[in-house]
Amino acid sequence: MSAKQVKAIQEQWEKCLSEFSGELKNSFMQPHLEYGKYVIKDIKHEGECLIPTEYANLSEGKIIRRKTGFYARLSASGYMDCTEWQSIDSPNDVEEFFNNFVAME
Repeated sequence: MSAKQVKAIQEQWEKCLSEFSGELKNSFMQPHLEYGKYVIKDIKHEGECLIPTEYANLSEGKIIRRKTGFYARLSASGYMDCTEWQSIDSPNDVEEFFNNFVAME
């Protein structure tokens, strides 16, 4: 991922945080964006799952691919509640992530 792509995704994330601030204000689950290494694993009965590399050994399943980039999820601060991590490869993925968040509310 180029520096230009990284900047575009970060800018879109900030834009969406601002645009969806009303929905986020009262939501139990909050969006979190990370940048780093992760793996995609094929996990029995669950299918493909994105797992940050630091936790990859804690789960079963076969590693399908390794990647470095952005990934995001919704989580509740101080609780175990969270959605699965989702790969964010473009500014359009950021918009889709936030639109899905609003649809869940």
